[in-house]
This record gives sequence, C-alpha cells and structure tokens, in this order.
Amino acid sequence: MLVETADFTGLAASPDGRFAAFRVHRASVESNSYSSSWYVVATGGDSAPVRIGDGGAPLKRGGYPVVETPRWSADSRWIYFRALREDGVQIWRAPIEGGEAERITDDDADIITFELIGDERLVYETGADREAIARAEREEYDRGVLIDGSVPVGRPLFRSGFINGRLASERYNGQWLLTGGLLADAPRRYKTIDPHGQTREATKNEIALFERARHGGAPALAEKTRLRGFQAGQDGIAFRSDDGMALKAWPGGDSSLEIACPADSCASVSWFAWAPGGKAIIFASRDHARTGAQSLFVWDLEKNAVRLILASDGGLHGGAYFHPDSRCAVTQDAAICVAAEANSPPRLERIDLETGARRVMFHPNEALARASGPPAELLTWRSAEGIAFSGRFLPAAGLAPDARAPLFITYYLCAGYLRGGMGDEWPLAALAAAGVSVLCIHKPSGESVLATEDYRSALSGIEAAIDILAARNIDRTRVGMGGFSFGAEIIAWTAMNSDLLAAGSLASPTLSESYFWRRALIGEPFETSLRTRWELGAPHETPAQWRKIGLQHNLDRVRLPLLMQFPEEEYLASIDYFAPLMRRKAPVEMHVFPHEPHYKFLPRHKRAVYERNLDWFRFWLQDYVDPAPDKADQYRRWKALRKLQAARP
Repeated sequence: MLVETADFTGLAASPDGRFAAFRVHRASVESNSYSSSWYVVATGGDSAPVRIGDGGAPLKRGGYPVVETPRWSADSRWIYFRALREDGVQIWRAPIEGGEAERITDDDADIITFELIGDERLVYETGADREAIARAEREEYDRGVLIDGSVPVGRPLFRSGFINGRLASERYNGQWLLTGGLLADAPRRYKTIDPHGQTREATKNEIALFERARHGGAPALAEKTRLRGFQAGQDGIAFRSDDGMALKAWPGGDSSLEIACPADSCASVSWFAWAPGGKAIIFASRDHARTGAQSLFVWDLEKNAVRLILASDGGLHGGAYFHPDSRCAVTQDAAICVAAEANSPPRLERIDLETGARRVMFHPNEALARASGPPAELLTWRSAEGIAFSGRFLPAAGLAPDARAPLFITYYLCAGYLRGGMGDEWPLAALAAAGVSVLCIHKPSGESVLATEDYRSALSGIEAAIDILAARNIDRTRVGMGGFSFGAEIIAWTAMNSDLLAAGSLASPTLSESYFWRRALIGEPFETSLRTRWELGAPHETPAQWRKIGLQHNLDRVRLPLLMQFPEEEYLASIDYFAPLMRRKAPVEMHVFPHEPHYKFLPRHKRAVYERNLDWFRFWLQDYVDPAPDKADQYRRWKALRKLQAARP
C-alpha cells in the first residue's frame, strides 16, 4: 500500500569506512502510527543489512520527518541516536553486530541534540523538562491564553498538535511559521555522560567542544555564522555560496585560498560531503531541465577539476530530497545512497566512485516497485513566453487506440519518487492505472521576486503542456489539477484566469484576508515576506492587490468543482472563499483533518486523502462511481454537486 511505503533517513558512514548506518521508517494504517528500525550494512556491498535496533517513532517537524544522522563511536562498533518512545526523546545506542538497542539517558526532558567528544564522552542538550511543560499548559488553560504574536491564531489553543509524540500547545518559534511548544525558549541545559556511564553537568570546556562538533568543527564562531552549510574536512572547509547553491572551499582551512567549484554542475548543488583523505568533495547536483534529477560528481581540490560519476534519472541522496543535510554516506571508494525515480520507490544503492557502477543493497519497497507500471516519461517543453519546463508523464493504462484520456496535473516539484506529488496527496500511479493520464510539472529553476510572475509563468506552462498532450491523446475538456502549498496557489490562479480545468483539489488554503489577519500579530518576518513576495499589506492598505490575488474576490471566475482537504492547523484561512462558495451553492466540499500540520502525516488521514482524491477525479473526469456500499453517501453528495454545477449560469 502506498501509505506504508518504507522511507530512509540518517545515512552515515562509520569512521573506518567499512559500514554505513541508516534508518528505515514505515507507516502503519492499522495502528495509525509509525515505526522505525536502524540498520548497518557493509559498504563493500557483499552482505545484507543487519537490523541493530528499534528507532522508535520518527520525529516530525511540520509533518515532515526530522533528518538527522546517528553518531558513530570512534572504534566504529556502536551507533548513538535519538529515539522517541513512550517516555519521550532519549539517547540510545546499538552495537553493529546486531541485537537490540539500549537506552543510555533517562532525562526528565526531551533530548534536543547530542555529540560524542574526546574520549567517547557524550554531551547532550535539553530544555524544559516534560512535566514543567505540561504544568505550564495546564496553568495557561486555567487562566486563559494571552493572545500575542507567538500564538497561532485560529488553531486550537490547548494541546493542538504533536510535538515529540505528544499533543502539545504550540507557539510560533520565530522561524517563519514553524512552531514549537510552551517553554521552548527556556534556558538550555547541558549534561555529560562519561565513558563509565556516569551522568553529570557538562563543564564549560565540554560545552565548547559540543558546540564545535555540532557546527562541523569550524575553527571560529565568526566563520560559523557567515558560512552556509559548511563542513570541516580533514584538511579544509567546504561551504555554500550566499545563495545556498554553488560550492566553495578553503583548502587547509585558509580563507585567503578560497576556491569556487569550477563546473556548471556546481551551480545547483543539493548536498556535498568530503571524501576520506580531505583532497576531494563528492556532491550531487540537480538538473532542473530533468525535473531536478540528481547526478553525482567529484571535485578534485588539488586539480580544481570536476568529474561526473553518475547521472541518474531521479534522486541520489540520504533519504530526504529537499533537506541539505540529507547526503549519501561517502567512503573511500563508494557512495551509499537512497535512490528513487518518478514511479520507482526508494531503495539503498552502492555507487562506485570511480566507475559509477550501481548495485542495489536493500529494497524494502520491491513489491511496490513491481506494481508501479512502466517508467514515467520525461517531457520537456517551452511556454509561449519561452520559459523552459520539464515534467514527468504517466500515460493512462488500458486506453483504446483511438480513445482520448482525461488528464490530472500537479504542479510544483517532481523530483525523485513522485508517490502522491508534492504534499503526497494524490495517488499518481493509481490514477494512471485507472485510466487517467498524469502529468507532474516541475517548477522552472529560479524563483521570481514576485509571486504573480511565477503564477503567470506557471499558467503559460500548463497551457503549453495541455496543447502538447492534446495533440497526442489527451481530452482537453477533462483536465483536473491538485496542488499543495505553492501548488494550491497555482490552482487558484489557473481557476481565476482560465477555463482549463474541469475539477480541482486543494491540499492547503491559498492566500486570503483571513490568512493575513490570523498571522498579522507575528509582525516580522511575516509582513516583510508578504510585501516582498506577494506585494500585499493589510487588506485596507493594498486592496487592489488583494482583489487580484485573493480567491474570495474572484469567486464568479471560479467555475470548477473544488475538493478541499485541509489540515486543522490551516483550514480557517479558507473561510473567506469556502463559506461564500457554499452559500452560492457552488460545487465545493471540504474535509478537515484534526491535529494535522501543513504536511499531513497520520497514516489513516493519508489513506483517506488518497482514496478521496482518486474517487473525486474519477467522478468528475470519467463519470465513474465506485459501487462500494460504504461510499454511497459520498457519491450522493457528489451527484448533488454535479446538479449544482450543471445549473450554474
């Protein structure tokens, strides 16, 4: 089942280069939860992985798994990792020979991070203890919540979202719209576990060593704060340019010797890692002309030359494509990577750094891969404005030679395994198997300063793609579209400015005046971002721009049936347009998922979203009604919506 796809995180090579550790986590619809396990595999690729410990429930942030690597002991015999169990987030360790992991901390607070320093001392960081947080939540509940810029206005105020496995009261943490819990700003505490297993308060020197290790071993705080994503190697420092894309290095750690990675591939670096020996850097580069497919390169610092190792048709990373710390595990002669293509699910591969030869080491998704159908087709085209687009196309299965298929489009990012598109909401392979062709459109490289420019270019790319596919076997009168986050904004713009779509599905709300007022108390950086990116201030300050962008101001131009499947944290931002559409008896339906953040993650919710989206587009694009008795009420509602749609002037 698609919901229960096995995913990888945490790839890390041992100090001696002989092993790589990684974590596999998988959802369970039956338990409505996740489980994970740590594995170790010999990097030579000549033996099967060994399970060495229970990894607990994967930690989440905004619904996405937290990406972090384990810490290896200096002798390469143990890995140390954080794990979420019933009693919170503690540190565990597991021997590479296999067996079961053992817990080595018993702190009253959740462990935030940790490092191994010196003679195998372990220093860890905590904040407020769990009981103090629970007590603060109860006191606030009894006394009433003070509404200020830290409060996510419009969300439930008491224990509304999951933080470290428990329902907690959330507050903005100063990083855009991300949240933490109460007392998240409490003073940090540091403790040391010595080689004999004794726990004590960390010394100032130990804290300094902890900070040095946590920030990659850079030699000075001034350098740490101005270098992006740097890594200290055996004989130098590598880092990203100010725009976060290009790769630079200081051989020998000397900033006066700064060199820039010289090849075109260095301009779109997704991750990098020092090769053992400190004379070369292995990196992956995204090719936006091929929907962000990654290729591996080696940068020889002594020659200042770049050589291609392998060009892939999908992802080559550490298990989380868009996270800068999700890198392959690099040894002297190989990169151990999580590989995936558009409709080929994740697997672990060994890639020879000299020849680029690939070998599958572990494939827990093999059954899903066999059921995924033929490889997705890479499409490239230009819009009427000359903008280059790329996408992945899954043709409808079982189509008669002269028949024309409906088309489902999702827009935003199409890198790696597509699964359910960006946001993971639409079962793309299932739609294709059911006779609906699928196109995932990858956003062109680079982002305009103004959102409206990106909206216009997206619409022109969608129009051009439909023209191309209509010349094949696509029925342009039966085109549906689903979108998450920025992709939802593209659906709104397309619906307001064209008649291309016959049905739509939103996974998150688009900009609205209630969206603004729910976040207005935050102040900076929210208001600056809104003005810079969307040219929006308060509704009374920029009324013309709100009329141009806001869906609620353009309801007469929205003609398509809309399914809205929103997280509880966000759904009230849509009330400006959802309620008027309902009052106008427009064909619209909303489902809200409790305790969900921006990216939905509870397995039963994900299954419900998949199934409803599949049914929705088959209903509107194919006139298909699933005869299952438990769906009778759903189709009764949708047939009523169809009558409303037919009656609209």
